[in-house]
Amino acid sequence: MTPVSRQLFGFRNVCKRWAEVIDGTPGLWTLLRLDYDPNLMSLILKNSKYLPLSVSYSDTRGLGFGIKPTPLENITAFLSIAVPSCHRWSSLVYGAPCASDHTQILGLPLHNLSFLNILMDGNIKYTPALDAPELQDVHVHRCSLNWKTITGLRSLKIDQNTEGPTVEEIQRVLITSPDLEELSVSRNWPDSGSVKDRLPILLPNLRSIWLYKITAPNLENFYFHFTEKYSRQDFNPILQAGGRHIGVFGGSNPEDLSELSVSIKPWLLQISIGERVMELQSFPWEDGSPPCGRNAPNSALHAVDINDVAGCAIGIVDKANPHDLKPEDFAIFSTKHQCPWYNVNEFQVPENMPACSQGVGHCAWFWIHSPNSGSMQMYMNEERLDYTSTCFATFGQDFCKAMKSVTLRGYGDGEAANYCQLINEFFPMVESLAVTGKRSGYPDIMAVMDAINIPRPAKKGGSFLFLRLKAVRFKADPSLKSADIVAMVEARSASDQVTLITSVTLEEGEIINAHSDLDRIRTRKQVPEGASTTFYPLPSTKTGNA
Repeated sequence: MTPVSRQLFGFRNVCKRWAEVIDGTPGLWTLLRLDYDPNLMSLILKNSKYLPLSVSYSDTRGLGFGIKPTPLENITAFLSIAVPSCHRWSSLVYGAPCASDHTQILGLPLHNLSFLNILMDGNIKYTPALDAPELQDVHVHRCSLNWKTITGLRSLKIDQNTEGPTVEEIQRVLITSPDLEELSVSRNWPDSGSVKDRLPILLPNLRSIWLYKITAPNLENFYFHFTEKYSRQDFNPILQAGGRHIGVFGGSNPEDLSELSVSIKPWLLQISIGERVMELQSFPWEDGSPPCGRNAPNSALHAVDINDVAGCAIGIVDKANPHDLKPEDFAIFSTKHQCPWYNVNEFQVPENMPACSQGVGHCAWFWIHSPNSGSMQMYMNEERLDYTSTCFATFGQDFCKAMKSVTLRGYGDGEAANYCQLINEFFPMVESLAVTGKRSGYPDIMAVMDAINIPRPAKKGGSFLFLRLKAVRFKADPSLKSADIVAMVEARSASDQVTLITSVTLEEGEIINAHSDLDRIRTRKQVPEGASTTFYPLPSTKTGNA
């Protein structure tokens, strides 16, 4: 008996009158489960009158240690007592051992069934056609159905299937389900060899999607999770499709735009505008455990064995402007010959390294792999940046010009700064820039400040990034000093090409006493009264000095 039914029977036992009221209220008796006592099953069918039933058939036999198997008498009772009411079932959650006779339940005439959720412990392929003409919501985990007979759906969720459906079968379901609102295909291994080019699929009611090549002008969420851990894939079609859907937002009224947000983690790229989100996860971007890539084959490391790995290196260049950097400029100061065979690699840094002449330098991590399983290469991963550009390229010009606010959510490794140049190219009217993230934000903040307070080389325009930037917002870090922020503001104030930064916000940080320096900048720039540069600390009341 479930907690709900126990509570119901507790009220029913208060007195005869309460029992009469409860027994005479059919809406209280619409849940029917396999683990119920046979007498309770009969009582539910009697008291629920002719109302639709929500049925849960979860046969736990053979699921392993720690899970109580369903008694055979319960299954026998359910088949004799509950099955005759199948014409009343509106919702069915089904699970059974793979070797079971699934037609005993799934083969019934389920003429009023609108919701079906199949949860299997192992993968099966159920080929008989479902006799469920009113079916609207199909959720399957490790179960493939006769997809040719599935039409007119409102939601479709397919998870962890090795037996299908194929991509073409999914396309067929989508074509015959124009009212689809939610689509999820995750941890799936479909055979795409038979896919043929089709015309775009129109899904005007779609709100959430985990696929691409679909026209859905009202889309609010776009999610793609790549599960292949050991090989590279071309995600450009995904990013182009996602970008088109995100770019539709506010297209008819650019004033409705909120802000562009780009989140970067070692395994993730997320681009969002308002409530529209496109998220791409790829395990090859993230280091695994030894050997690299968890259980990846050695070929994934371009090596025969650990002795064949060519190693990694860390280099530094004494140049302040990131736009002037070239691969040959880097001086290697630390190497690890068995990297990246293991997930965690410690690099020794020489003592007493000389300071950079301009107070700012740049470091980089390099991986050199041997010709085994591929050609000799030395590279740094720029995939996420390229895919971001692919996404932005689908946005319309008016859309891009209307975007005034941008947030970069980094992972504390400085990668967020790499996106400044790209965002500046696509969104030239940005006035507000925020840098935040869950981890220590100091490397990201400093890298972004370096990127925006140094003019680009002449061949790249010769000007600052974000010419109209007026406000910046940082997630404060203990290492961040007011002098760093003042230096950024002062560097930009020295140029007549850019708008003066008049607002600096620190989230979760300390109040910074730098008003005298900022007033000096303000006076030199002759900023009109009422537009003075100010700091807005949140929410601390603690005061710190530069």
